[in-house]
Amino acid sequence: IGSGSKRPKAPAAKEDATMAETAGRNLARAGGNDDGAECPADGATDDEVCADITEFKVHEHKGGLYINCDLRYMDLQWLRDAHGRFDVVLIDPPWRIRGGEDNDGTHTMLSNATYKLDYETMSNEEILDIDVGALSDCGFLFLWVVNSQVPLALQCLKRWGYKYMDKITWVKVNNGKVFCSHGYHFLHSSETCIVGMKNTSDNRLEYIPKVSNDLIFSPNLKPQSRKPPELYDIIEAMVPGGACVELFARNHNLRPGWLSLGNELGPSHDALLTNLPCFNCKKKIDRDQPRFKLRRTGETLCEACFGKRNLPRSDAFVLGQSGESRAFHHYTACDICQISPIGGVRFSCLSCDGFDVCEKCYETARKDHDSSHQFEAVEHPLAGETGVA
Repeated sequence: IGSGSKRPKAPAAKEDATMAETAGRNLARAGGNDDGAECPADGATDDEVCADITEFKVHEHKGGLYINCDLRYMDLQWLRDAHGRFDVVLIDPPWRIRGGEDNDGTHTMLSNATYKLDYETMSNEEILDIDVGALSDCGFLFLWVVNSQVPLALQCLKRWGYKYMDKITWVKVNNGKVFCSHGYHFLHSSETCIVGMKNTSDNRLEYIPKVSNDLIFSPNLKPQSRKPPELYDIIEAMVPGGACVELFARNHNLRPGWLSLGNELGPSHDALLTNLPCFNCKKKIDRDQPRFKLRRTGETLCEACFGKRNLPRSDAFVLGQSGESRAFHHYTACDICQISPIGGVRFSCLSCDGFDVCEKCYETARKDHDSSHQFEAVEHPLAGETGVA
């Protein structure tokens, strides 16, 4: 146990409850349940909470709990009030490389290069302004950082109330050799996770030290930004049974016993709807080629197979696939699966004001919605919306 660490023991009856059970019970009571239904009101306090945070639904997917949200606007103090304090916060912010901080965030890390990411980045101030400190009075912060933003990461620790404790270095390997990636002054073969700690004189976290060294040797992972799973093992060994939350998580981060927050979580985000196979020839449609989604059947065709059908172009949604990755239609939820924001193509009913569905749910909408209504396909957010243009 960590020297001098102290944390009040929970009653024996609660010690057997996992963090997932506790979070699921408390958060579903406050904000919804795993099927998206409204929470039952069983008292004035619950009614007040339900009224305040009904937009934040807690769901279960792949054994983990998640809230699909935009962390720039998520009320983390509410999360703390609903769940209780967290022992571990793991965060992997969408950094912009130093020198590109003033970019518009549309997948770029640099201001003078074409290197792009498959996710939106955030400005320094946007990252600093996330109220991470509200999640915990005492505990650990594990903060992944790109090399050029280490000074900013240390500012984040200070802003969020943590003191620098140590760091863990991920050494990337490939086929038994050290992997070399892009870099400005040096080629990069590693990434750094800064470890911060927060304690008060009255409340200190129990933990087990020296469960690992400070190096992780693990393959370079795809997609971009994916981090080695060994870090979870280290955290869970240090703080067994701890309440753990991850910010900016994706579906591959979902893990039993953890609560995950991010804007790309849930079943609709499992498959990026790009490079889809043609319904006829079964070949993948290259991302720089158009694809044709038939309005009446929902079939996706490549340009050659669509031409063989001798159909007018008006019978299909002609989708450009020109973007480096999916756009996100912020503040717009799918009216069938409730995923928010809608990623990729948004299908909007021209007759029903505000009826929008994601591409995965278009098939259901096509069958169940009023057959006389026409849909339009919106590939990129409209002017005035926040997203990728």
